Amino acid sequence: MSISIEYADLPPAWIAVDLYGTLANTHPGPGGIGEPIPAMIDFVKKCLDMGKVVKIFTARMFYHGKVSRTTGRVIDVVTPVQAWCLKHIGQVLPVTNSKDPSCSIIYDDIAYHVERNTGRICL
Repeated sequence: MSISIEYADLPPAWIAVDLYGTLANTHPGPGGIGEPIPAMIDFVKKCLDMGKVVKIFTARMFYHGKVSRTTGRVIDVVTPVQAWCLKHIGQVLPVTNSKDPSCSIIYDDIAYHVERNTGRICL
């Protein structure tokens, strides 16, 4: 038995933007978020103005909801990231560390582009 998914059933395409080193300067303090990188802030705002869905894509979500070994408190990654977005972008953006079939592109400071279905790394 095969399952057919209609395009209308798929969520809208979304753009993933890495936070640390891409949208915000890397911050040396634990858990801190650096100053915004103006070119990427402008890019995200333009995408939002065009009606695109933009999500913050950060590996730090791995720690969200876990208990800190040093403080014993539950780690909240989402709230500070969303507050940073509100301050610098003007609205709260979703925060994730996973992609799905609707993720159309990822902007990240450490990624390489790989040509689809070939394995060729584009430099």
